[in-house]
Amino acid sequence: MISVIVPVLNTAGYIRECLESIKNQTYKNLEILCVDGGSTDGTLEILEKYALADDRIQIITDVRGSYGKQINRGIHTAAGEYVAIAEPDDHIALDMYEKLYEEAFYTNADIIKSDYMLFIGDGRNRSYMPKCAADAQWYGTDLSAAVRTDLFDYGPANWSGIYRRQFLLENHICHNNSAGAAFQDIGFWFLAFALAEKIRFIRGYGYHYRLDNPLSSVHSPDKMLGLFDEFTYLEDQLKKHGIAETYEHQFLWQKWIHYVWGFYRTEDSLRCKYLKRVSDEFAEKMSDPGTAAKLSEYQKKEISRLVDPDQKFLEQYYENKSTILKILKEEKACILFGCGLDGINFLLMVRQMGLLNSIKGIIDNDKRMWGKRVLGIEVFSVKEGSESFQDAFYVIASARYGEQMHRQLVDLGIHQKNILIERII
Repeated sequence: MISVIVPVLNTAGYIRECLESIKNQTYKNLEILCVDGGSTDGTLEILEKYALADDRIQIITDVRGSYGKQINRGIHTAAGEYVAIAEPDDHIALDMYEKLYEEAFYTNADIIKSDYMLFIGDGRNRSYMPKCAADAQWYGTDLSAAVRTDLFDYGPANWSGIYRRQFLLENHICHNNSAGAAFQDIGFWFLAFALAEKIRFIRGYGYHYRLDNPLSSVHSPDKMLGLFDEFTYLEDQLKKHGIAETYEHQFLWQKWIHYVWGFYRTEDSLRCKYLKRVSDEFAEKMSDPGTAAKLSEYQKKEISRLVDPDQKFLEQYYENKSTILKILKEEKACILFGCGLDGINFLLMVRQMGLLNSIKGIIDNDKRMWGKRVLGIEVFSVKEGSESFQDAFYVIASARYGEQMHRQLVDLGIHQKNILIERII
């Protein structure tokens, strides 16, 4: 059996599509645990109707607390050999669990992951963007983070796979139950990958993850300070398991990636406080020669951008933000480079401001996106886009690859004054 844990809280607008995609799976031996955190918008009534029609659906109520508490309750209640997480505003390809369990049956892996899709919109206006394993060599082979530390590049997409329940329980892998219910998937993901003896990846876009739920933590600028609590929790857990030193490099790098990501989404009134906390944390870490020696020269250079007592990073941010807003408001032709998570969030914010018409095209290195449309805007190859829009302004939206993308545009003949590296405005 696979136990599918669905943490719900006031998701009446999305929950039907989610449950339909789970209960109609081609793999039927499922237990569907809907863990309600106190919904008041009619979600519970919808769940009750589904539970009456399908005895595989169980409703667990009175789990007041965070997202992490709901998931943990589901894991400890589950009867399945494997557990899965399905967020209530997402949906799943109908054969996802069949494919994942087939891999689990033959390999007895601790974790089995699939590719997934990011999506925005509904109905005819829905756009999907594929996300694959970071390395094609991962598919169909036994992996462990102890050997392949680059597995952490996959990121905390906990819902895109299944987990052997006994592995989670034996290693006390659970979600942090911090106040604010923000970013509690990070600790679970990192610990699970660090402690798993066998991880398998399969091809196929099984899970479809929504990016435009306005109630999501990633769209709540006041919750970004929760990242500090989550990484403190993770560091404590790594120490308890005796693997903090083993994974110090990966921990620091992932911490930096998430902190940069959080900076560009932090509420303006908290941005200075946020950056000061980041700068202080990394200044202390980088002062240790042993820690710094574990990082590449590129990583040390990137981290030094945030160890910023003079606030130059913050000054540059506001300067870039002002320039981008001016370009958009003057309706000058603007090209977005990057339609990954950062690029999509950029587009969503531009749409919210009513300035989407200024974005004339999107360019991306992922050939699977070429010719598709995101929010009605066509995606081109970088070469084709740069040739077609030589005089446009280019906004690079990438928290990790901004400098490389900048060099790529310059090499293709785009003038430096027309290129702005900005993760998100």
